[in-house]
Amino acid sequence: MRNESVWKAANTYSINTSVRYAWYSFLIPVTLYFLFPSYNFLGTVLGNTLLILLAFVATERYLNTHFDKLGNPKNHGGISET
Repeated sequence: MRNESVWKAANTYSINTSVRYAWYSFLIPVTLYFLFPSYNFLGTVLGNTLLILLAFVATERYLNTHFDKLGNPKNHGGISET
């Protein structure tokens, strides 16, 4: 991380995203238990791994959208500083 503001923004967004995805991780084993009981363990492991990877990707996209490569916030308002 380039600076403290990027670090805090990444941590805050990552935690919020991970908690939101955690709710989906509770649904995976229940759904697989009724649809494919013999693949419940495998499906749960793969599903939770996918959710973790999605949290990483979502955080990186958030950082690329809101910060430049040097860690400075991007100007999204369309107003340029002169």
